[in-house]
Amino acid sequence: MDRHSENIVVQAGPGSFNDQALGILKNERPGLIDAKVVFAGEPIDVMSRAVDTNSLAFLALRNNIVPGNLIPPTVEAFRSFSVDNVFDAIRMRIIMSLIVKNGTGIEDIDLVASIKAALDQTSGFIQKRHLGMICEPSGTSEAARKLSYGSHYPRRTGVIGPDKLAEVYPGLRVASSGIENQVDPNYTLFGLLAMKKRERVITMEDASKELGEIVDRIRGSIVEDDTSFSQLMV
Repeated sequence: MDRHSENIVVQAGPGSFNDQALGILKNERPGLIDAKVVFAGEPIDVMSRAVDTNSLAFLALRNNIVPGNLIPPTVEAFRSFSVDNVFDAIRMRIIMSLIVKNGTGIEDIDLVASIKAALDQTSGFIQKRHLGMICEPSGTSEAARKLSYGSHYPRRTGVIGPDKLAEVYPGLRVASSGIENQVDPNYTLFGLLAMKKRERVITMEDASKELGEIVDRIRGSIVEDDTSFSQLMV
């Protein structure tokens, strides 16, 4: 497979951290600029669609603050799919922001909507302001889309997610950035991978071991630097 001509199936949706990371990678890798990008939601759907369309899969593999570090939905997907080739990877800092409608300030917000992980990682910000929470299982992109187009959430609602959401969905702006709890930087490793379907489903333990080995190999090709926003494979 030639990454200069491949289409890319991406985890999550437009404006997500995956979208943000792939944008940085494409800007640094001229051969990826013309690749067509399709979003497919969960890792299992990303891998399935990538295999069916002979495309590359781009998804989150590891996060330094997730228990065990490996991304659980990716481990689950690895039970049914394996990596044929690692084409590229990027390690990117995850910075959480409060996204609101234009003309709205932080003081106008009573509720925040996002995925559970984002709500958990910004619990200090949420509790300090006594905000209610709406868990959006479809992802930060879906939360921002609902906020942008109205009528889905109560009027005084904001969304927690990446700054890029405000670039993708009309009528939104970043009200506050860097609202995550942890003092240590939060980094996620994303991989651009060629996948193949397994002949049989393997156990979670075996899938975790296999993904861990791939992650270790990728990390050996990245100079990790917690003072930089992102690092690529060398």
